[in-house]
Amino acid sequence: MNKIKELLDNEWVILIGVLLGLTVGMILLGYLTDTFEGFASIVLLALAIALLWKYGQDVIKNKGPMIGFILVFTFLGLIFDRAGNFIYNKPIEMLCPSQTILNRKIVAEEDYEGNTQNHHYFSCYPMERGQAVVELPLYQTVGIRFIEYIVIGFVLLGVYWVISRLLNLKK
Repeated sequence: MNKIKELLDNEWVILIGVLLGLTVGMILLGYLTDTFEGFASIVLLALAIALLWKYGQDVIKNKGPMIGFILVFTFLGLIFDRAGNFIYNKPIEMLCPSQTILNRKIVAEEDYEGNTQNHHYFSCYPMERGQAVVELPLYQTVGIRFIEYIVIGFVLLGVYWVISRLLNLKK
């Protein structure tokens, strides 16, 4: 029992444990966000709501934190929510020509150093045979996702502002 206590008191063991935990956590987060459509959307919304719950008054009252909240929320959305979800992908679906449906494909690509990255490609597949598949350019899908997260961030701030006003009126 004393040896375990001594081991846990060792700063290097704690540091290695934290780094190992962070590494496994990031790998798991990457897997979940790439594999399950909507997972990153839910996690980011929950994180944003939790931050607003804790620091909302400071964010609403000052323009600096408000802009920072929007920028960080948008940046995280672009990084982690490449897959989107059935709601977030509706604007991308509108880029598809008539008689086609939106399809998301994950392609694992390896670079010259041996690192593998998953890339998401959106395509419009024909409902009838004989039509060509339309590949949507990356800049369009990323641009739409960028605008979506800015709008969602402002909507979250607006909803928080309204709720905080209503709760202050009841006091």
